[in-house]
Amino acid sequence: IAEFGKGNFNAELEKFPGKKAFINENIELLRANVSRFIEDMAHMAQEHDAGDIDVSIPTESYKGSFQTMAKGVNDMVNGHIAVKKKAMACIAEFGKGNFAAPLEKFPGKKAFINDTIEKVRENLQGVTAEAATLSKAADSGELSVRADETKYAGAWKEIIHGMNQTLQGFMVPMDEIGK
Repeated sequence: IAEFGKGNFNAELEKFPGKKAFINENIELLRANVSRFIEDMAHMAQEHDAGDIDVSIPTESYKGSFQTMAKGVNDMVNGHIAVKKKAMACIAEFGKGNFAAPLEKFPGKKAFINDTIEKVRENLQGVTAEAATLSKAADSGELSVRADETKYAGAWKEIIHGMNQTLQGFMVPMDEIGK
């Protein structure tokens, strides 16, 4: 039992004689349940790592606190998957052009997901607004108006720069016509 407490579920147990044999039976039942639980968790983890996120620990094959533990592990994993699915649903809407797609506020340390998605949303909406500003200015004949590249970084800045360069490219022939 001391070895079980240390996590060694392969520890040898001498066979008790006669009426004391029930001790062996109960200890072996404990060993079997803990070992099976470990195997089920390892199987679940392996399948999830391989992409099969529907695999869970079969709670019906356990009784009592072992069943409670299995249900707890399944609930925890399903909770993490649910958060990922909600975040990906929002991103999928971004892919369809719906930059106003709602996303619930996640609690605690999960809030980093909201922060990340909101930064992407901010950039998508910003680039959209810059394009609308340029379009409106061009419609009004204000061909010198440019988008503000300083608001952006990385590829977002490259997109804005490209829009500005495209407009500048149109300006060169226009300037030549005006001469």
